[in-house]
Amino acid sequence: MKILDASEPGLGSAMTEDEAKNFQQVGDLFD
Repeated sequence: MKILDASEPGLGSAMTEDEAKNFQQVGDLFD
Protein backbone atom coordinates (compact mmCIF):
# COMPACT_ATOMS: atom_id res chain seq x y z
CA MET A 1 0.00 0.00 0.00
CA LYS A 2 1.52 3.24 -1.17
CA ILE A 3 0.47 6.39 0.63
CA LEU A 4 2.96 8.94 -0.68
CA ASP A 5 5.90 8.77 -3.04
CA ALA A 6 8.83 10.87 -1.88
CA SER A 7 9.92 11.23 -5.51
CA GLU A 8 6.71 12.99 -6.53
CA PRO A 9 7.45 16.46 -7.94
CA GLY A 10 7.15 19.21 -5.35
CA LEU A 11 6.92 16.93 -2.32
CA GLY A 12 10.64 16.54 -1.68
CA SER A 13 11.32 20.23 -2.11
CA ALA A 14 8.67 21.00 0.50
CA MET A 15 10.39 18.85 3.14
CA THR A 16 13.44 19.68 5.20
CA GLU A 17 16.27 17.17 5.45
CA ASP A 18 15.10 15.98 8.87
CA GLU A 19 11.52 15.63 7.64
CA ALA A 20 12.76 13.61 4.69
CA LYS A 21 14.61 11.25 7.06
CA ASN A 22 11.50 10.78 9.20
CA PHE A 23 9.41 10.27 6.07
CA GLN A 24 11.80 7.55 4.90
CA GLN A 25 11.61 5.79 8.28
CA VAL A 26 7.80 5.85 8.17
CA GLY A 27 7.88 4.60 4.59
CA ASP A 28 10.05 1.67 5.66
CA LEU A 29 7.34 0.62 8.11
CA PHE A 30 4.91 0.16 5.23
CA ASP A 31 7.34 -1.67 2.93
